[in-house]
Amino acid sequence: MTPIAAIITRAGLDVAGEVALGHHTHQKSPLGSAAALATLDVIGNEGLLERARQLGAVTDAEPARALDILARAVAEVSAATPHP
Repeated sequence: MTPIAAIITRAGLDVAGEVALGHHTHQKSPLGSAAALATLDVIGNEGLLERARQLGAVTDAEPARALDILARAVAEVSAATPHP
């Protein structure tokens, strides 16, 4: 697996935009770049950013309900995953 990293922040925290602080995780392999682009496509096409905003609002407003939603999601994944 090729590591891909990203940072999303507000403009006020981008204090070193003109300085190269290291290497880019996408510069070594076109496969890693393709995987990153495919991931961004899924995030956009499936509305995952908006879903994260919705769940964040629930988490902020109703933490107990958010934990219940998370517990059900984990249970669904566990039930769908075969165990050796």
